[in-house]
Amino acid sequence: MKKNINFVVSKTPLRVSFLGGGSDILNYYGKKISTRKYGSVLNTSINKFVYVTVKKHGKIFKENYRLNYSKTENVKYLSQIKNKIIKECLKYFKIKDKLYISSISDFPSGSGLGSSSSFCVGLINCINTMYNLKLSRATIAEIASFIEIKLLNQGIGKQDQYAATFGGFNYFKFFRNKVLRKCKNHEFNFLNNSLYLVWTNLTRDADKVLAKQRKNDLFLDQLHKNTKIICSKKKIDKDLFFKLVNESWKIKKSLSSSITNKKINFIIKKANDLGVDACKLSGAGSGGFILIISKKKIIDQLIFQTKCQCFHIFPVKYGTQIISKN
Repeated sequence: MKKNINFVVSKTPLRVSFLGGGSDILNYYGKKISTRKYGSVLNTSINKFVYVTVKKHGKIFKENYRLNYSKTENVKYLSQIKNKIIKECLKYFKIKDKLYISSISDFPSGSGLGSSSSFCVGLINCINTMYNLKLSRATIAEIASFIEIKLLNQGIGKQDQYAATFGGFNYFKFFRNKVLRKCKNHEFNFLNNSLYLVWTNLTRDADKVLAKQRKNDLFLDQLHKNTKIICSKKKIDKDLFFKLVNESWKIKKSLSSSITNKKINFIIKKANDLGVDACKLSGAGSGGFILIISKKKIIDQLIFQTKCQCFHIFPVKYGTQIISKN
């Protein structure tokens, strides 16, 4: 006899991207150009997470949906839900139950680490478990991509949903009708103790920032090319990897004047002056976190000089998980 599940909690990692960000957008790899058959991204999930709780709401409550995230919603009808991801997920799976849904995250949304996609993937994973849908990881990633990109018309790519679902250090190839994944965990062990995030104290809407970058295909071609260069090597050349990450940031900030600003430029200049191995802004641009690859001694000096908050992060080898159910 199948046991009814009334309470589920998921834990879904955020991600940092090293190379190829922007080439995972359909507007780039979906064009019928013979030399551009796919987009590619090198990224890793990290030890910072989004936690989603889904609980069947008791009949005693007047509202049908009680939602807690950065805001609180108590509404009777699905059409009244303001959180677009929650609304579209419930509509997609045709869920009729009264539900309590809550979310907490280690970092704020709009910080360039794919938190919206991690939330979407985590919510789908909870629904998958609660209703015994038996969805594969690839299917969860595709549904999350469909909801965010197609239904919500977000101008983002697919790397966030796939990183959140599968986890690990991955080389993703994005084709028009499929996504290929190659795990790179062991090849990048040299990064395990040298990844840091510096907080700019600025958040932004990724879709609005990306809108200004979509017409710069020649620049995106180079970002895609850099990803292919490092991932075609039988043995990873660390110095070449650091060089390509730095080069990709220079290309990225050339896509649009909105990508960077005085504060971001100040922090990155200080980091480079101190001799970090590589640094780049994470995500679409305009704010969020700056990813830095370096030794701790240099990072301590950077914190002292910039007065910014800094977080030591680690790659994690797993994607979205169910950590509790009842």
